[in-house]
Amino acid sequence: MTIYTNNNHPTQILLKTTPNDFPVDGPKFGYIGIELATSGGLPTTSNQD
Repeated sequence: MTIYTNNNHPTQILLKTTPNDFPVDGPKFGYIGIELATSGGLPTTSNQD
């Protein structure tokens, strides 16, 4: 018998930043992405903000 966990609910917050390091005096432009993921690391949606 194999028992699987419920992998449908967000349990992790993933952050991606570009560039990887933000020094105190710069850079002037960058990108920060926030994504919800399941316990298996798969992207998922939330029910509300």
